[in-house]
Amino acid sequence: MPNYLAPKSKNEMYRINQEREMQGLDMQQRHMYRLYRSKPQLAQTPIVFQKPNEQMSGGAGLESWPIGEEGGSIPRPAGLPMDRGGIQMGLRAPVSAKDAVADWAGHIANNPNEPAFDPKLASIYSRFSQSLDPKFLEMRYKDDVVNRGEDRPFETWASSSGIPALFRGYTFNQWPDEFNNKAFSPKQKSIMDEARTHLGMR
Repeated sequence: MPNYLAPKSKNEMYRINQEREMQGLDMQQRHMYRLYRSKPQLAQTPIVFQKPNEQMSGGAGLESWPIGEEGGSIPRPAGLPMDRGGIQMGLRAPVSAKDAVADWAGHIANNPNEPAFDPKLASIYSRFSQSLDPKFLEMRYKDDVVNRGEDRPFETWASSSGIPALFRGYTFNQWPDEFNNKAFSPKQKSIMDEARTHLGMR
């Protein structure tokens, strides 16, 4: 059984008979199958589940691995090929399709070297990134350094964690409206609303 069940094309995803295809799959594989069927954007992105002997950063339930990233004290999951980005899911409660797409959108879809590259989404993400006030990002970086043990350089943190978190926090309704209304201008919300529409998240 392959590590991920992405169909060869989006059209094939909707042609196959779900009940027949689900036969013989274990619980984790069934969950992956449902993810791929419900969100075809994930079709070219490997998804693997955390094994009992594997660690995940900060006990996270969802972790994205970009192309070529080997990891440090926590190595890249064995089931994820190095030549494409992938998503690792934790052992706790199953992650929703929306949260999986949120990680994909912030870490994988905007990389032109990815098989799952989405040029329209990448354009939206780039405009959002350029709209952010550097002082706002620096403030959030310092908070992560002091309160969450962040030790990466600012530029690495911003591109790998800081900006993706801001983007998916609003776009995928992961953060409360009170924060979003304070953190983002109407123009920035409008940009992210384009991503919501593009991804069918409205």
